[in-house]
Amino acid sequence: MIEIPIYVLFLLSLTILPLFSTDIIVQSNGTIASSVTTGADLYTTSTFNNLKRWIVKHRSNGGIIISTGKRTIYPEVTGYYIPTLLSIGEYQLAEEFGLALVLAQHKDGGFGLGGSGFVFDTAMVVRGLNELVIRQPKRKEFVQTLNAACLWLTKEIDSTTNRWVVPEGNIWGLPSGRGRVSEGIHLLGILPLRKCGHILNNKKYIRTSEEMEKRLISDLGSHELKDFTKRHHLSHFFAYIMEALQELGHTHLVNDGMALVASFQRDDGAVSAYWDVEWVCTTGLAQFALVWYRMGDPDSIARADHAMMYLFNQLQNKKTYGFTGSVGQEATYFPFQEISWAVKYAMDALLAVPVAHFNHVVVDTFPTHVSPKDDRLIAITEIVDTLLEKQRESEKDQDKEAEEPKGLNVLDIGCGKGRFANALKRLYSTSLRVTGTDISPTMLRMAFKHSNRMNHFVESSSTSLPFQSDTFDIIYLIESMEHILFVNATLKECYRVLRKNGVLLVVDKTIDDEFERNKLWELEKWENWFGIQEMQNNLIPIFGNEQVTSKRLDMDDGLFVAWQGRKI
Repeated sequence: MIEIPIYVLFLLSLTILPLFSTDIIVQSNGTIASSVTTGADLYTTSTFNNLKRWIVKHRSNGGIIISTGKRTIYPEVTGYYIPTLLSIGEYQLAEEFGLALVLAQHKDGGFGLGGSGFVFDTAMVVRGLNELVIRQPKRKEFVQTLNAACLWLTKEIDSTTNRWVVPEGNIWGLPSGRGRVSEGIHLLGILPLRKCGHILNNKKYIRTSEEMEKRLISDLGSHELKDFTKRHHLSHFFAYIMEALQELGHTHLVNDGMALVASFQRDDGAVSAYWDVEWVCTTGLAQFALVWYRMGDPDSIARADHAMMYLFNQLQNKKTYGFTGSVGQEATYFPFQEISWAVKYAMDALLAVPVAHFNHVVVDTFPTHVSPKDDRLIAITEIVDTLLEKQRESEKDQDKEAEEPKGLNVLDIGCGKGRFANALKRLYSTSLRVTGTDISPTMLRMAFKHSNRMNHFVESSSTSLPFQSDTFDIIYLIESMEHILFVNATLKECYRVLRKNGVLLVVDKTIDDEFERNKLWELEKWENWFGIQEMQNNLIPIFGNEQVTSKRLDMDDGLFVAWQGRKI
């Protein structure tokens, strides 16, 4: 069985840059103005459901198709779809994509179209398989496929350049004779290989990724990596480079590159496919929005919101919910076919909206400490005391008095600045192993700082927890569920990582409130308070009717309710 140290996942999460959100747009003269609609208007279940319909409809051999004009499986895109599918709670579909990749792998370990293996394609498959192996380290077919792919990547190195092999011929040629795809897109393969090295405890993979990153940055040069005005920089491929540099922490290159892109953003929100044309590449626009959301300044978020509104209002087919590769006169990038990767990046950009919000807009409103008398903390400690007592009794019955008590594994989902996680560790210094997760890297850094390094904190959405099944004895969400769009998927994910006889605790505000405070509270469009029976109805199909309870807490005149589900 593969053991993935939690500290490794935390360190990897630190490569993600801070995000920001605000209700502003950029006018044609470059000034900032108030916005009527932002990316938050698009972050709805209906938007995601429409995009999912396109995915489900356009599959081939268990994976995603290339395009509506080329209905064969595309391993590269199938691979990098997996993290996105997990983030929206499509676990079965993500696993099916993984199984399709197992069958699509070439005998030498590589992946690619036409019987040939390509570095970029293989690295994108690794990106997806990493997430499946973290969740299911005992699935030999995933582990073996992942390992073979990474081993292939360490060997597919050009002896002349000492960089990854670049395909020959037309495979990397651009339409209309604009040259070839930039070798810079290989940077997007660095982090997947490095992460796999940590997952499989393979130092060669880590070392290769580090050496390759240095060579690519040094040899290609900053102008190749950040100058959007180069003739061969189609927005889609240039955005790959920006995304890669961003996740690797090369902030200065991203800032310079996106500043140049921003200078070409039109007053309608669009960015042309090349700097000197009028037509728009749909995927490139979605990718630019994603990078802007992750950049962390008001101007960038305004640009991202503006780009997203153009993407969905002007470029999406309202009957199929897909996107052709490009739109406009003289468009040359799949202008008559809907492409699979456009839908994927539209989803990714949407998923970045709430992350941006929590990273900066509301980060200062979240407290760092909690009173020992807080009813929400007491609700957790009551469960801890009960399970610790049962554990002690079990060890007595098994004559294990001489051994150290096992203690409990506890997970805090949506931990914010870690106030409950850190309070628990202070109360039960040796009895609990506490892990906190949050979508906000900014809050996680604060949580880690305030924990005095006693707890572990991992960047993760509630719908895609980077832990194997049956890991935790207690999971709690304190005022987190109200911010979660995919409630049912979150509950299923909690059930998966909860051990037998483990307890899930959800504490949140309720709309069953005589003071009707939900009508006075300013909520984001994706936020929601629950009726007491409503949340019970969400829990019962997963935990069973007899294993679900609820009680109203005394604090704040009964505004909060504690729901519990026990896994049997």
